[in-house]
Amino acid sequence: MPLIDDSVDAAVATMVLHHATDPAAMLREMARVVRPGGTVAICDEDSHPYEWMGEEHHDVWLGFSEEQVHESFTAAGLAAPRGARRQRNVRSTTSVEVATIDIFAAHARVADERLG
Repeated sequence: MPLIDDSVDAAVATMVLHHATDPAAMLREMARVVRPGGTVAICDEDSHPYEWMGEEHHDVWLGFSEEQVHESFTAAGLAAPRGARRQRNVRSTTSVEVATIDIFAAHARVADERLG
């Protein structure tokens, strides 16, 4: 991002990480620009088996497990994420398939002293 280190109070990514080739790098970059004590927050899909979403929705990842989210937050120098999960329906754009997928919201504060 074209922002200097520690320059914003929060960074938010909503339903984009599953489209990223390197979601962990995205989280690291978000953490880089957030001031110590600020917040990094994401909302995305939980792990799911619907491979057709890669083709029809251009998803690179079939969601993320709680473990993957935790590991990515930790690797970015963030505290363990807190959040919640909810359910939503996703309809295929070229067929009649419907998937029920949990989504999650997770957030963590940037440590006063960076871990990395």
